[in-house]
Amino acid sequence: MIREIIFKPHFLRFAYRTLRWHLRYSLGQNPLPLVCGFYITSKCNFRCHFCNIWRMSPGFQISEEEARRLIKELGKMGLIYFSFSGGEPLLVPYCFDLLAYAKKCGILYTHIVSNGYLMDVARAKKLAEAHVSEISFSLDGDEKVHDQNRGMKGAFNKVIEVIDHVKTHAPKTEIVLNTILNPIQPENAIFALNLAKRLGVKIKVQPINDHPSFGANEPALKQRRSL
Repeated sequence: MIREIIFKPHFLRFAYRTLRWHLRYSLGQNPLPLVCGFYITSKCNFRCHFCNIWRMSPGFQISEEEARRLIKELGKMGLIYFSFSGGEPLLVPYCFDLLAYAKKCGILYTHIVSNGYLMDVARAKKLAEAHVSEISFSLDGDEKVHDQNRGMKGAFNKVIEVIDHVKTHAPKTEIVLNTILNPIQPENAIFALNLAKRLGVKIKVQPINDHPSFGANEPALKQRRSL
């Protein structure tokens, strides 16, 4: 993300916003946000056993009007990085419109996290039209591990398929695989690393963690804390 900003025309805006943040902090003022992770919906087409967001009752989905209001305010504040996640953001019909709007509001880098199952050719073209900077697809390991974790047969093969869609129809959008490093099964993260290298995409490895704000009493969360 930083490399793209530094070596592209909006470097001066990036430098100004980061310098302003540090000046405000140094002067004891509240610094304006530079990064925002935006949970747009709790709806999801997968049933990942380790995730509590889709279990929320009642669930939520931010309306397009409310999302546009928030994005506009974030743009005025000088936001640099804006990331959509859920749930599954591609279930939201106005998702790409909002990502395009974020760029119009002056946000420098836009990102979307997806399980990839709904990323067909038409949506890949919308990625390009919205000038989305980056898309991340989750990958937990080999086909057996990934499909089992995600509760969806064919989920692994779909990730491989949609990477090709994005490369073909949205070549300027960076592709990143997201994987989890579980100390009990490190071989899954190693598999994902090797696959990313073979496919020619980037990868982000995250340690296993909880989402207590999305239901600390859920059974899956209790199980993970006991590991």
